[in-house]
Amino acid sequence: MIQQRSVRAGFCSGSGGLFCALEKTKCAESDSTINGTFTFSSSREIEETPVGHGGNCFKYDTLKTFPLGKCIGGPCGANAESCGNNNEFSDDDTKSCTIQSTGFGKCGDRCSWSPNDCQNGEFWTFPVDDCSCEKVSVGGCVTIIGTHTKVTCAVSRDGCDEASVWVAAMDLPFEQQYECTLCRQPSTQSGSTQSGSTQSGSTQSENTQSESTQSEENLEVEMLMNVDESSNDGKDILLGGLAGGFVALVIFGIAFYAYRRSRKVKSSLPKSIQIDGESPGIFVGGDITSDQDHTYNTEF
Repeated sequence: MIQQRSVRAGFCSGSGGLFCALEKTKCAESDSTINGTFTFSSSREIEETPVGHGGNCFKYDTLKTFPLGKCIGGPCGANAESCGNNNEFSDDDTKSCTIQSTGFGKCGDRCSWSPNDCQNGEFWTFPVDDCSCEKVSVGGCVTIIGTHTKVTCAVSRDGCDEASVWVAAMDLPFEQQYECTLCRQPSTQSGSTQSGSTQSGSTQSENTQSESTQSEENLEVEMLMNVDESSNDGKDILLGGLAGGFVALVIFGIAFYAYRRSRKVKSSLPKSIQIDGESPGIFVGGDITSDQDHTYNTEF
């Protein structure tokens, strides 16, 4: 899969100060106009640099407003080679010539930074109004650190540091699966529509998942309620059984007690007595009364 990247600026730093630069040649040019020697740092080297120490050069907004130069009596351009055979170029007045306002040239049918990017058989055409910065193809600086390969987009081999190897724009997609442009390529409407569709699908999926989750939660609550109701019914039955058993036990105890009581009363009474063939009598106040009205005074 081809990955898209765009250029970031590096900087030149020295005793005379610090300024953003796309190529190390700018540091050498400044040596003759500014006191001191300047050292170039590539965008890869300043990627983690704080803004106050040159990190501002790495920002994309800095690149879009980066000042270029102008062909004498002609259009804005990237360098003297862009202007053609006369090579009349000046970067003294660059306020109106920024990267985002410049029309670049073409190598054959490719929008390019300068004629130095043209291969055999390609002719340089400059300027081309349709070649805005986001359409300009550039190469990259490839840095290998251990097992990791890093690609940093640059306008020329002079944008690379000493630890990197330059790969031209035409070769970069095949060698490193990268495509570099001068500026970011704008997002397409279809991409936005697809993104919106994806977000919509994601939202619907989330809503469906939420509804499913809610349904599952409701089912779990209902099951728990049923379990509670069944548990309560079981408790009622158990309590009813215990109460009924207790009442039966009480009734049985009372009946057993009455039975034992009656047996005890019977066992405490004197046995019936029969004398000379007469009918037995019953004790009444210590006397025996016969059913034939015979009375015997008997002491026991």
